[in-house]
Amino acid sequence: MAYVLNSTLSDEFANSYTDLSYADFFWENHYLSTKSDAWAALTDEQKTSALLTACRSLEQIRFTEPRNFRLEYKAREWYDRRTGLVQSYELDKQFRKYLYYQALQFPRQVDVNSTTGATYIPEAILMAQCEQALYEVTFDDSIIASQLQGLGREGVTLGTLKTSQTFTGLGVNIAPSALSYIRPFIIKLSTKVGRA
Repeated sequence: MAYVLNSTLSDEFANSYTDLSYADFFWENHYLSTKSDAWAALTDEQKTSALLTACRSLEQIRFTEPRNFRLEYKAREWYDRRTGLVQSYELDKQFRKYLYYQALQFPRQVDVNSTTGATYIPEAILMAQCEQALYEVTFDDSIIASQLQGLGREGVTLGTLKTSQTFTGLGVNIAPSALSYIRPFIIKLSTKVGRA
């Protein structure tokens, strides 16, 4: 059975932010030829599987808050003399899914084009999924497997310099390059609303 990417915006069965054609375009124009070559060497089925896994990894990060219907419809209206229109803005400035039933966290209610009213997924999220997909394929998890089985080395001593490894089992498996793309969208856990 082949994997199928569903990158339909705001769909309740979406499983990917990007499609295969965008990922291929991203890697064809990437500045690191080693990464481009590694992506080009994959089959379409492997690329699809990697994109699905990458999206699941990105979905571990919190980009949105749960919906609070009691606060969501509280809005403050005001008259804009410049435009002659009654404007309103939400008092609740939480980042939320655009539609409550959509499977993925993007698009959020703030990811709406101000001129056309169309929703979109930020380009940085699409690029992060592409970076994460290749990271999932090329990541060597043998060190983690050894640590989980208790086979890892405690440390290395070289003269007066000593190193040690500690495996905590906490955290997420996000590529550093993908993390640099998504960092502005991550909600801080220590504050109610915010971005990193």
